[in-house]
Amino acid sequence: MSDVSQGLSRLTVLRHGHAVDRCPTGDFDRPLDERGHAVIERAARELRALSSLPSLILASPARRTRESAAVLQRVWAEAAHAVAGASLARSTEVELRFEPRLYLASIDTLQDIVTLNAPLQTHLLLVGHNPGLSDLLQHFDVARALGTGDWHSIIR
Repeated sequence: MSDVSQGLSRLTVLRHGHAVDRCPTGDFDRPLDERGHAVIERAARELRALSSLPSLILASPARRTRESAAVLQRVWAEAAHAVAGASLARSTEVELRFEPRLYLASIDTLQDIVTLNAPLQTHLLLVGHNPGLSDLLQHFDVARALGTGDWHSIIR
């Protein structure tokens, strides 16, 4: 990783799941559709297979990203509960914060967010939007554009 992520051992980015095409109250309020929920559930299972879950999830406050982050937390909690019981499942819950600057963020804004959080986190997960997330990956020399529900993890 570059100096943007000094102190961070893993940065993961996840593009929100597929959302409905239109919402009467605008883009910010578009919910996930059925396909979006399914793809994020799959992503949650894949992310759980990593060596560690994130220490923090930062998500855009747009409805589709809030819902995507909630699905991640639900799937992880259900898996922890199935393995270890309710008390351990609650103790291993991943913190979620909504970061207003993540809504349709530019690469410069994403770099600022990572830089601010890197010293405090071992594994940071950003749940956001394109083109910013794909641009951030390109900054880290990852030639990959994220589709809806896609994720990529960079290990330092």
